[in-house]
Amino acid sequence: MTYVAADEVPGGEDLVVGLHGRGKRDRDARELSVLHVEHAR
Repeated sequence: MTYVAADEVPGGEDLVVGLHGRGKRDRDARELSVLHVEHAR
């Protein structure tokens, strides 16, 4: 699930909001950086 704030997409049409959310997910996948990993033994 990707959060799209009301002020990110002018007009707020469902299709435009959906495409914007998909773009955000794609960018997150491409620019993924691991911040912290903890392994409980």
